[in-house]
Amino acid sequence: MNNDIKVYVLESLQQGDKLTGTNLYNDLISYKLPFDSKLYDRIVDKGDWYKTIEDIRSNVKYGDVVFIHIEIHGNEGGTGVVLKNGETIAFEKICEDFRNINIKIGCNLYITLAVCHGLYMIMGLVPLKEMPFCGLIGSQEEIKESDLEIRYYEFYNSYLEYNDIESAMEQLKKANPDIPNSYRYIRSDEIFINSWKKYINDSSNKNWQKENLNKVSEENNFNRKQRRKFDRVFKKDKIKCAKSIYKEKTDLFFMLKDYPDNKNRFCIPKSNEIIR
Repeated sequence: MNNDIKVYVLESLQQGDKLTGTNLYNDLISYKLPFDSKLYDRIVDKGDWYKTIEDIRSNVKYGDVVFIHIEIHGNEGGTGVVLKNGETIAFEKICEDFRNINIKIGCNLYITLAVCHGLYMIMGLVPLKEMPFCGLIGSQEEIKESDLEIRYYEFYNSYLEYNDIESAMEQLKKANPDIPNSYRYIRSDEIFINSWKKYINDSSNKNWQKENLNKVSEENNFNRKQRRKFDRVFKKDKIKCAKSIYKEKTDLFFMLKDYPDNKNRFCIPKSNEIIR
């Protein structure tokens, strides 16, 4: 057992719901869940959510491998989760909360989602900031209580035994053969690369260029002269501009200044492999 593995189960379900997060935690703690793990089953509103996030952040340290498992309903629009009192927390805000934890532990945070439409959380990941987690496991579809209970128990049972996410995912996929599997494991570097491919494709669109000019000007408080210069330089050689931005944002997203080993841990293509 790796004593630095910590699993935190966050549960905020509605009246009458089966307490699937509590059940998962109790099953694992009685078997092999690490001592420092914890069940947060009294999350009713946003205040409780933020206290929970701060408690986790204060109890983890550099080098810990941390899993946060979320047992909360996803909203129908796939933009966030709905707490017990009906409040919604957007995925973008959740990613911001996770980012502070991931930075502290040195990029070792993984998220598992017992959330309908949970994988839409990737839409809340901003690739121009530090990564909020290393990997995300969940489904873009609606998921059944009976299915997620079986699959996530097998996932954690396997991971805690062998310390291998890919193998644990195989156990999750095979765990309930009577129900089609819709779960995926998405790495943050995959999300980052795909976002840059989309950026390069979109940058040829004039409407996108106009929106980008407005956004960059606002973020940097450009005056009229600076705005015109940026627009002129970008249109003249957007590939060169993109490569410059790519290097800057790659260093930031993967936190290469603070954690240089991340260069080998993650798949980070060179700029000429992405930008052509």
